Amino acid sequence: MTRLTLAVSIMALLLLAAALGALFHWLWLRLSRDPGAEALRLGALTAQLHAAEAAAREARRRAETAETALEAERADAERRIAAALAETRAERDSAMEAIGDARREAAEWRAALEARIAEAPDA
Repeated sequence: MTRLTLAVSIMALLLLAAALGALFHWLWLRLSRDPGAEALRLGALTAQLHAAEAAAREARRRAETAETALEAERADAERRIAAALAETRAERDSAMEAIGDARREAAEWRAALEARIAEAPDA
C-alpha cells in the first residue's frame, strides 16, 4: 500500500465516521425526544398567546373608555368656554352701551353748558 492510498483510505474512513456520527446523533434526537414535552410546550405557548390577546383586548377597552372620557371632558370644557364667551360678550355689549350713553349724556351736558354760556350776559 502506498502513502497515497493510505491517506485516501484514512480520509474516507474519517468522512464515513463523521457521516455516521451525524446520522446517529439525528436518530438519537428523534428517538429520545419526549412527545409529551412538545405538547406541553405548545400548550404553554397557546396559554401565553391567549393571555396576550386578553391583555390586548383589555388595553383596547381601557383606551376606548379613556378616549370617551376625554371626549366628554373636552365637550364639557367647550360648553363652559362657550358660556364664558357669551357672558363676556354680553358684558362687553353692556359696557359699550353704557359708554355710548355716557357720551350722549356728556354731549347733552356740553350743549346745555354752551347754551347757558351763550345766554349769559357778557360781563
